[in-house]
Amino acid sequence: AQVAYMGPRIGGFVGLPDLTEIRLLSYRGRRVWKLRAATGEALHIPVEADGADALFDAFSGLPGMDMAALVAALGTEAPSDSKVIALNTADRLIWSRKGSGIVSR
Repeated sequence: AQVAYMGPRIGGFVGLPDLTEIRLLSYRGRRVWKLRAATGEALHIPVEADGADALFDAFSGLPGMDMAALVAALGTEAPSDSKVIALNTADRLIWSRKGSGIVSR
């Protein structure tokens, strides 16, 4: 299974087995899903994009996904646990695949 988005300026796809991280970005009042693949590439999908509601079904099958936390994140404009990365921009980690991080020795 894979998620795909084709917009007027951005687009692409990521396979769900290759997905390592889901973030919710807020930028100047617009919110965007950031899906990161194991390759490091990211797919950005506006929350209000046509068909974006189908992402809930795709996300629900991910191991360890907390759907209540995902819904809560969408219900807040600027959550307190967000990381501010630039003026008017927030970045919130929603999910990450266990074992997908960098191993340090």
